[in-house]
Amino acid sequence: MGAIIVGHEESVARAARAWAALKAGDIEGAADQAGRWVPLEEGAPAPDVDLCLAQAHIALAEEAYPAALDVSIAVLSALGTGVAQVDDATASALTRSFQRVICEVGNGAAGLAGKHFAAFSTPDACKRASGVFSGLSTRLYLTRPIATEAKAPLVKHFARCAVACDTALLDLCHKRGGFLDRIRKRREAPVEDASGPGLRPLPELAVEGPLREDTWAQLV
Repeated sequence: MGAIIVGHEESVARAARAWAALKAGDIEGAADQAGRWVPLEEGAPAPDVDLCLAQAHIALAEEAYPAALDVSIAVLSALGTGVAQVDDATASALTRSFQRVICEVGNGAAGLAGKHFAAFSTPDACKRASGVFSGLSTRLYLTRPIATEAKAPLVKHFARCAVACDTALLDLCHKRGGFLDRIRKRREAPVEDASGPGLRPLPELAVEGPLREDTWAQLV
């Protein structure tokens, strides 16, 4: 992985303009300011962490979840190894911002973007979402360059999300039951339960403290 730098006023300003464009729904305008994430190659110019964060948000807006995850892991790894030489306050704000991005990656990849419940209509959807969250938890756990304090909350968060999906699966299977159970239920309770099948609160990651985006908001 190549170097990642921070501190260029021009890059911060570009990221701020990209952020403002995204909030206005202008993805292309945001990409014109910050570009799109491209995996780093040896000898390539070092990107700025602010632009990387803006690129992560652009990837989220485009539902390009692998790209959003890739850039997030790249920056968190750089922060964890000291490659990105930033002050403690900036590093903390960046870490919180990328933690939030990775949470959104998980929800989006699991088909739960913008939702507050692990709500599914089929067992396959439950199992797929559980697999997504479990895979993210394992991947982050095994990514050693990321500092433990940065990845531990995410590892636990995605494990909890997987459990919520597995519990929703059990609820859904219990609600549906077997063929004879379904016949009996139709006879005994012809009115369908309005609560809906497979509905479980989706865990949220508590992130306390300022975000890097707060700095951008002061510039636009």
